[in-house]
Amino acid sequence: MGMYTKLFLDCSFRSDIPEVEMRALEYLFDGADKPEILPSHPFFSKNRAHYMFQSPAYTGAAVTVKLSDYYDNHVTAHIEVKNYEDEIEAFIDWARPLLNEEEGRCIGWKWFEEADNPTLIYA
Repeated sequence: MGMYTKLFLDCSFRSDIPEVEMRALEYLFDGADKPEILPSHPFFSKNRAHYMFQSPAYTGAAVTVKLSDYYDNHVTAHIEVKNYEDEIEAFIDWARPLLNEEEGRCIGWKWFEEADNPTLIYA
C-alpha cells in the first residue's frame, strides 16, 4: 500500500506573481484545467504533482478527504500523499518565493506516518 505523509499548509501568495505561476496555483488547488504552460520547476515533473492536492488518500482505516482551498491568493490544504519523490519538498521549494508571508513564519507541517513528530514548514 505504501507510506503516507500528511501535509497541512496555510499561507498567502503575493498578488503580483507571474501569470504562469497563478495559473499553476489555480490548477493545483482550484480544479482549473491544466495550463498549456506550467512553471519550469522540478516539482511539475513529479509523478504525483498534478493530483496531490486533488485526490483523497486511503490510509487503511478510512478515506481521508482532500481539504484544500485557494481563494483570494490564500491556500489552505490538508492532504495525505505518498511522498516518494519528495513532492512536498519540491512544492514548498517552488511556492516559497511566491509567498506573501513574513520570512520565518510557520506556514504548516508535514508528518510521515512512522515519524514521532511533524516537521514544521516555514516561509
